[in-house]
Amino acid sequence: MSLDYAIAIAVVFVVVFVIILRSMRKLGADRTQEVMSRFTTVDIIRHSPNAVFLGQERLGPVPGYGSGVLVLTHNELYFEMWAPRCAFCISLASVSLAEETETFLGKKTRGPVLHVRFTNEEGAPDAIAWQVEEAGGWVADLEQLI
Repeated sequence: MSLDYAIAIAVVFVVVFVIILRSMRKLGADRTQEVMSRFTTVDIIRHSPNAVFLGQERLGPVPGYGSGVLVLTHNELYFEMWAPRCAFCISLASVSLAEETETFLGKKTRGPVLHVRFTNEEGAPDAIAWQVEEAGGWVADLEQLI
């Protein structure tokens, strides 16, 4: 393989990587705007446009992670994942505990984890978690609301 051919392949990989990265950023920005439009600025107490979903106890460990938008209002904790597109809406009336942890369902992260225990739609105890910046602030805000 000649050096010119190797350089051409490397350039193609870099271009494809940049296109994918820009597409993901646009997708994230578009989904964040869609989610935020569901709420008034008065309703929003805290939000994270780059929350990393670690799973839901009822569903068991899920492979990988899912990035999305996490929003705390006076009445609910709402998360919408970018891809695959799915949403979780937890009424604050059903939340029994909010805490900061380092792991969830055996998954370790590079940062703090917001762990929330609640009663699900079937009336059973459940838990859900996200890696978010300032997890301690999320916990403090949730504790004031529950």
